Amino acid sequence: MKPTPRKLILIFLAVLVISFTGCVALPPPGFEKVPNSWSHVTAYGFSVQVPGSPGWIQSKTDYGYVWGLKVDRYESAHAGIRVLKSPPLVDRAAFAAFVKERTKLDTDTFRYKDIDSEFKDDDGEGLWNISGHLAFKDTGANNAGKNEFLRTHTVFRWAMDPRDPERVVTIWYSWRGKDFDAQKFRERSSQFLNSLRREPGSTSPRPSAHPAAR
Repeated sequence: MKPTPRKLILIFLAVLVISFTGCVALPPPGFEKVPNSWSHVTAYGFSVQVPGSPGWIQSKTDYGYVWGLKVDRYESAHAGIRVLKSPPLVDRAAFAAFVKERTKLDTDTFRYKDIDSEFKDDDGEGLWNISGHLAFKDTGANNAGKNEFLRTHTVFRWAMDPRDPERVVTIWYSWRGKDFDAQKFRERSSQFLNSLRREPGSTSPRPSAHPAAR
C-alpha cells in the first residue's frame, strides 16, 4: 500500500517533532534545508514552486517532494507534490469522481474529525484542476488529543492533463496550530498552489504507483 498525501504529512510531522525536541539544529534523516528559495522543482512532468521562507526543509520521494516548517511546539506548516498512475480517466466527470473518492479515503476515518471541506473546479494551463480546502482536528495525535484547540487547515489541488489520462498530480499546503491566521494562510497557500505547471516531454511514474492499490 502506497502512502497517501495525508499519511505522508503525518509521517513528516512525527519525524519533525522528534527531531526538533531539544533544539536539534540539523534536519531529520532524509531531509535537507531547502537549497534555493522560491525555485521550481519538477516531478514526472509537473513542476511547483518550493516554499521559500527561512527554515523550510525538504525530502525527495519516489513520486515527488515533501516540505516542512517547524514554528514552535504546536505550530507547523507542510506542503508536497506527488504524481500518481491512475485508472484511465476518460472525461471530466470521471476525474472529479476520482478526486473526491481519494480525498474521502484519506480523511473519513475514526481519527480525523472534519470541521469543513469544499471542492471547486478551476481548470487552467491546459489542465483539468480540482482545488479544495479541508479543516479538521486529529483526535489521535498526542498533542491534539490533549489540546482540543489545535486544528489543521489544508488546501489541495488535483490536476490532470486530458492528453495523458492515466497520470494525476496532487499538491497540498497545510498549517497546523492553535492561532490560525486565515489571511496569511490564504496568501501563502495560494502562491504555492498557483505555481503548479505542466512540463513537456516527461515520463510517467512506474506502474506500481497506482493510487488505488491499498
